[in-house]
Amino acid sequence: MTNTSDQIDILLKTHCELDQDALDKLWEKGTFVFDSNVLLDLYRLPQEAKNELLSVLRKPEIKNRIWIAFQGLLEFLNNRHDAIGDQKSKFETVRGKLRQAISSYEETFKTLSVELAKLKLRRRHSLINPEKFISTENIATGINFVYDFIDELNDLEKKQRDVHDEDETKKDVLNIFQGKIGRGLSKKQIADLYLAGESRYKNEVPPGYKDKNKPHSYFVLDVEYKCKFGDLLFWHEVIDKAKIENLEYVILVTGDVKEDWWLEKRGKKLGPRKELLNEIYTNAPSLKAFHMYDTSNFLRRIGERFTFNVSESTISETENLLALDRDGVKSEELVDISEILAIVTIDMDDFTVAESDGFTNLPLVKVPLMSMYNVLSEIIHNAKNHSSTKAVYIDTRLESQYRTLRFSNAANPSKTTSYASQDNAATGSLRERAVGLDMVRSTLAPEGIHVETTLENNVFTIEIFIPITKFQ
Repeated sequence: MTNTSDQIDILLKTHCELDQDALDKLWEKGTFVFDSNVLLDLYRLPQEAKNELLSVLRKPEIKNRIWIAFQGLLEFLNNRHDAIGDQKSKFETVRGKLRQAISSYEETFKTLSVELAKLKLRRRHSLINPEKFISTENIATGINFVYDFIDELNDLEKKQRDVHDEDETKKDVLNIFQGKIGRGLSKKQIADLYLAGESRYKNEVPPGYKDKNKPHSYFVLDVEYKCKFGDLLFWHEVIDKAKIENLEYVILVTGDVKEDWWLEKRGKKLGPRKELLNEIYTNAPSLKAFHMYDTSNFLRRIGERFTFNVSESTISETENLLALDRDGVKSEELVDISEILAIVTIDMDDFTVAESDGFTNLPLVKVPLMSMYNVLSEIIHNAKNHSSTKAVYIDTRLESQYRTLRFSNAANPSKTTSYASQDNAATGSLRERAVGLDMVRSTLAPEGIHVETTLENNVFTIEIFIPITKFQ
């Protein structure tokens, strides 16, 4: 019979907001549990970020308290080849897009040459001579940079490890977690969880129901590990560890961002699902606090808790990987605004673009790529045409509902008629390029993104208000 007092205790514990004292104890005494997603990201991160994450795992403050479930190691070892192969296959994907661009480029000028030939300009016009410019040599020269890119890809591909190469990352992981790997669940426990899992998934009881359609299995000895129940097995192994070892504090670091782990409201992760808290507190009564961090937030908190820091660029890289893995969002829909800006400004040697760290490390955003390209191109060219200092400063600030991008440049006194403190006059400024602010607004409006302009103290500013739910 359930004790009423116990019910109340678990209910309050499940819905308790962790105070500073509890968080302090979690970081001072807690066991750090990592899932396979965090470790598989080591294959996807740029080398510098990968090295920094490995360095964090090797720090005594972390390494002395880390642990990985048997299920976590099983998934890491079985999925690492997919992660390696995915990195390798990207070379051919990029090459294919470049070859397609070359083909389109050549076809465009072939069509242009035919259309101009139809005009018979050599016979019918005394001045126009298209052959002076549209020559085979000029066309070939114009595409040389793409061939250079392909050559560099070929060189880089030789350095990229493949599935048959020696796996240094695997060695690093096994070395770091030596002696800190779970023994796994018994065959009976696994069978019981498979039976319970069918009912849980039908009723969307976390974790793991988002994986219910995974078809394959892994085998170790005579035990079948069904992938669709991988999260459920992992979770119960964590519960068993907390229960058997009478752990008081546990931090789970995960690269899984699906809804069957996280409680989310208005696009923000608030913490573990309440069902998970209820289950672990019920089955591991000695546990005083359980908390979860995704990889990026774990690394961010490192600098607050220990004497070593993690660079903002590494945190940003892990955030981007989490965004690409977010359930229900295709990676092609997510864009890197700072990367698009770099393309827009690539040939602007006589113009300075100063970016704040916050802008450079923006999370990926769900906005059509060409829409963002056109918007940034319009804004930057406007600043270039009108700035008295030939410079634009870009920063960002985070508010409760929006992340605001600010583009500011000193107004050119000789063109003050193009500027005004009111938005309609500012619109006229941008219209000098034929499309202007009307285009910027109309492009972003369908995405729920608002645009405002101001002119104060001879500084012209465009602000773009992007809902935080757009960022992943």
